[in-house]
Amino acid sequence: IDPQAKVMVLVPEQATFQYEYALATHEALHGGMLSVQILSFQRLAWTILQEQGGSAKQIMNDISKLMLLRKNILTIQDDLTILNGAVDKPGYIQTIADTLSEFKHYGFTAGMLKGLAPETEAEDGLLQRKIHELVAIYQGYSQSLGADLIDSDDLLTLLSDKIPESTWLNQMHVFIDEFNGFTPQELLIIERLMVKADETTIALTMNSRGTSNDYENQVFSGLHRTYDQLTKIADHHGLSLLKPIVLETSHQWAVAGDLAYLEQHYFDRQSLGYTAEEDGQYHIHLIEGQNLQSEVDFVAREIIRLCRDEHYAFHDIGILTRDFNRYELLLETTLQDYQIPFFFDSKQPIIQHPLTVLLSSVLDIFQSNWSYQALFRYLKTDLVPIDRQDIDLLENYVLAYGIRGNRWYHESPWTYYKRYEFDDDQKQNEADLAQINAIRWQVALPLISLQNQLKGNCSVTTIVTSLYQFLEQLQVPATLKTWCDDAVAIEALTLAQIHHQIWNSVIDLLDQLVEVAGHDQLTLAEFTTILETGLAQMQLGVIPSSLDQVFIGSIQRSRTSHLKVVFLIGVNEGVFPAKPSQEGFFSDIEKALLKNWG
Repeated sequence: IDPQAKVMVLVPEQATFQYEYALATHEALHGGMLSVQILSFQRLAWTILQEQGGSAKQIMNDISKLMLLRKNILTIQDDLTILNGAVDKPGYIQTIADTLSEFKHYGFTAGMLKGLAPETEAEDGLLQRKIHELVAIYQGYSQSLGADLIDSDDLLTLLSDKIPESTWLNQMHVFIDEFNGFTPQELLIIERLMVKADETTIALTMNSRGTSNDYENQVFSGLHRTYDQLTKIADHHGLSLLKPIVLETSHQWAVAGDLAYLEQHYFDRQSLGYTAEEDGQYHIHLIEGQNLQSEVDFVAREIIRLCRDEHYAFHDIGILTRDFNRYELLLETTLQDYQIPFFFDSKQPIIQHPLTVLLSSVLDIFQSNWSYQALFRYLKTDLVPIDRQDIDLLENYVLAYGIRGNRWYHESPWTYYKRYEFDDDQKQNEADLAQINAIRWQVALPLISLQNQLKGNCSVTTIVTSLYQFLEQLQVPATLKTWCDDAVAIEALTLAQIHHQIWNSVIDLLDQLVEVAGHDQLTLAEFTTILETGLAQMQLGVIPSSLDQVFIGSIQRSRTSHLKVVFLIGVNEGVFPAKPSQEGFFSDIEKALLKNWG
C-alpha cells in the first residue's frame, strides 16, 4: 500500500491500544503512518456521525441504560406478575439489559418479540406471560429514549445507514482483524464498508478450508460460517474476491515445537502424542497443586527464579485464569509477600468506595428515619469533616441511650446522662453533654437541610443538584485529593488512581441521571433504587503504575501477545474448556419452545 494511502484498521475495542502501540513502534513503519486510523466499531460510529451528523444525540452508555431501564420498570412493576419479584434481585436488571442488547444486535424488535408467542394457549402459558412482560419493558424503554437519546446498541444501526453517504471513507483501505465472529448488525456495517471502500481485507483465525462437512462440528465452525457469509456478500454486490492469503506456518511458535503442536491438535482427539525435539526442550509444563494457595505459591517462587536465574523481566511474565474473582485476593497477598510487582488487567468496582457508601447511606438515613446503622455508616466513610474520636464518642452515647428517629433533628438538646451524688460528677456530666450536643448538631444540621430539600416528590434534577451541593458542603473533592496524594506518597498508585477518578465518575453518573430522567418527579425511594442500580455497575479502569510488572488477567478479555512466559492457573475440569453458561433471561427449555414457535 502507498504510504500516503488512507488506511483504517477495524478491531475490537480492547485491542485498539495494542494496535496503536504496534503501529508506533514497528520498525518497518518508521514510527507509524499518519494516514492510518485504528478504530473499533463504536469509534468508527463516532467518526462517521461527526462527519454526517447525528453525534449531537446523547449516547446512552451501559450504566445510563441500566438506570433508564430501572426507571421504566418502576412505572410498570405493579402490573408485572412473572417478573415483579425478579427485577429486585441483584443483577437481574443487567440480565434484562443484556437480553435487549442481544435483540438489538440481531435486529429483533419489540414487535417481532410480541408476535413470537402464540396468542392461543400454548404448552407453556408461563413463557407467554414472561414474553408479554418483556415486550412491555422493551417498548417502554424504547419510547423513553425519545428524540434526544440513543442507545449505544442502536449506534451501529445508525452507522450502517450513514456509511454510503460518507466522504471520509472514499478511497479508504479497510483492514478488519482480531474478531472471532460478527453479529448481523456488524455484518451489515462490513457489507457497506466493502461496497464503499477501495479495498477490504479481513483476517480470520481458522483452520484450512474444505467442504462444509469438514468443519461443521469443529472448533472453527463459526468462523468458517463467517467466511461463507462474507463471500456471499461480495458475490451479491459483484465485488471481486482476491485469492485468500493462507498463513500455514505459525511464526509465533517457530522455536517452540510443542506449543505449535498443541495449537494444531488441541481439538484433534485422534492425534498422537508429541515427541520432543532434538534439543529436548519443552515449553509446556503441567503442575498439580494441593490447593489454591500451593498453586499460587509455586507461581510466585517460579517468577522469582525466572527473573533471578534466567534474566527475565517482570513485564515478560503473565498470569492468566478464567476464574478471576476466585484468585484475585490470593494473588494480591501472595505476590506482595514475595515483593513481586504486579498489575491486574481488570476494572475496579466502586460500590464499596467511601464516596458511593456515603451517597447510599445519606439516602438511607432519610428513608430509615435516621436509623443508627445508616447514620454511622455515613459518618465512618471519613468523608464527613468530623474528627473520628468525636464520631466514636457520639456513637457510644447514641448506643447507650438508644437514640433514634426524630430525637436527632428535634430542637431540644440531648439531656440523657448518668446521675451521681457528687457535684463534681454532675459538672462533668454537663460538660460531656455540651460536647455531645455540639457534635450532634455538627452531624445533623447538614443532613436536616438536605432532608428539607428532598421532601415529597422532587424532580431528578432537584435531587441531583441538592446532592451535589451537599457533597461540596462536606468538602468531599478536597478530601479525595488528600487521599490521592497520601496514596502516591506511599506508592499505592492503583489506589491513588481510584481516588483520583472516583469524583468525576460519580458526578458523571449523576449527570447521566439528569439526562435520562431530569424532569421526572420521583419519590426518594424510587430515586435511590435507580441510583443504586447505576452505582452497583460502575467500574474504574486503571493503568499499570510502572513499566516492569507481572501482568495478571483473564482468559476472556486480556490481550497478551507481548508475554514471554505465561502461568495458566486454575486449569480444572469444567473450567478449561468452560461449561456452557446457564445464565440468561430464557432457560434452555424456554429457548427450545421459542424455537418451535418459530
